[in-house]
Amino acid sequence: MLFLWVFFLTTLVTYLVLHLCKHGRYYYLGFQLPASPMGFAEYYLLYFGSMENVCKRFIQGYETTRDSYKDDPLKKMARMWFGPKLIVLVDDVDLLQSLLRNHLRKSDFHQLLSGHVEGGLLRENHIPKYQQRKKVIEGASFKMTAIKSYVDIFAAEAVILADKVATTEGQQQTYFAEHPYTNGAMKILQLYMLRVFKPWLMVDVIFSLLGYKKQLRKALEDTRQFADQVIDKIRTKITEEKNGGSGDSEEKSRERSSFDEVEESKFAETEKSNFAEVFIRDQMDPRVPEERKISREDLLDEIQTMIDAGFDTTNMTNVFALINLALHPNIQEEVYAELVNIFGEDPVLTPTYDQLQELHVLTRVIKETLRLYPAAPMVGRSLERETVVGGYTLPAGTTICGIVYAIHRHPKHWPNPEVFDPNRFLPAEIARRNPNAYLPFSVGRYCVGYKYAMLQMKVTLSTLLRRYKVLPGDRCRCVQDIRTEFGMTLRSLPGNDVRFEPRCPK
Repeated sequence: MLFLWVFFLTTLVTYLVLHLCKHGRYYYLGFQLPASPMGFAEYYLLYFGSMENVCKRFIQGYETTRDSYKDDPLKKMARMWFGPKLIVLVDDVDLLQSLLRNHLRKSDFHQLLSGHVEGGLLRENHIPKYQQRKKVIEGASFKMTAIKSYVDIFAAEAVILADKVATTEGQQQTYFAEHPYTNGAMKILQLYMLRVFKPWLMVDVIFSLLGYKKQLRKALEDTRQFADQVIDKIRTKITEEKNGGSGDSEEKSRERSSFDEVEESKFAETEKSNFAEVFIRDQMDPRVPEERKISREDLLDEIQTMIDAGFDTTNMTNVFALINLALHPNIQEEVYAELVNIFGEDPVLTPTYDQLQELHVLTRVIKETLRLYPAAPMVGRSLERETVVGGYTLPAGTTICGIVYAIHRHPKHWPNPEVFDPNRFLPAEIARRNPNAYLPFSVGRYCVGYKYAMLQMKVTLSTLLRRYKVLPGDRCRCVQDIRTEFGMTLRSLPGNDVRFEPRCPK
């Protein structure tokens, strides 16, 4: 037994010595950076307890660090160690924006999503490939003509949601539509954040022994199966179109398959196209060189990335907007008055794109919701090279981290930051504020679907608010009752309830 202990300790010491010799400069430069003032015990207690409490302690620790450095203009960041990984928390919004714009490589923590998405816009770190894919996806699915065509789809789905909301006046409503993909994706993202905030779960043996690996495997199967079905349906549609023998269809097929150049003129204004169809037409077009075709695995990654980025972000923002409107009835009535002014008394009138652009009060409500409850509460980048910042040298491999949730509540930029006040986004208020203090859709590698998201939220909220008055639920009676935790997106927790009361036409 003694021999085994000696062998184990010798092996461990040898590994540590070799590791330090190889990465000595990384640790030397890391320890030169300003440190968080949290004590040793306080720092490691961050990782214990429920995810809700872990996130609260993390934010409290971040704010403690920020407040301790506020009188020193040279200290715009602080280091934290996540095991052997150096994380630099950046509080200065101008510095953070500069770093995010100039360093596009995603943080190493995104490797924990391996198996779900290996690449895609979320994880792809080969920047030329990322930029090329982004160009195609934006051109096919998020150009203005495409976005306008989604309004009718959003409206139809919002009506289905409004119809499913129970209409018993004054009663608390509970409704959640489950789907194998969304259930699987939510489980994957939940396990991802567990591993981020509980470092011991990054050890595969521990992760497996605690049963998490089995849960992850099942969730991966469900999400991959659905993405496979999406691809097969599109391929079938294209094949049937080609077999129809229509010259017009063949011409459309040739026009749509272009990997490198997706321009507005490629698609008729009335045509509903999507990036998956563009990529699949490339795969099936013999005129497209093989090196320019996307593989099935890469396409699966892109599809899953788009679904993951879309379903939970807007969902949670809609939830938090409704909760805050329930808690602020005066603001809700201001929104409703605007809706009546734009749409009239008909609660089921399908909105037009132009009408949605006139919803200025509702737009401010959504923006204020994204300030207090940003869809992505944190943003991270990995430095590929040594970078000098404020007299300090950040070593290559450093993870730069901006806590969007805390930046959006910084009293330096947002007076009375905990107060829900949509008028912060009046033009005069925006002009007074540092534009870098608001980043709900990230920076550098920004959200390609932000216009899509804003439109979807306007349609959904306007549809619900025209038919229902939103009231506080039994357990969420004030802003302090709102419960959240960090995931890949900011998550709403049980207890954040509201009631829907049918509106009587005036």
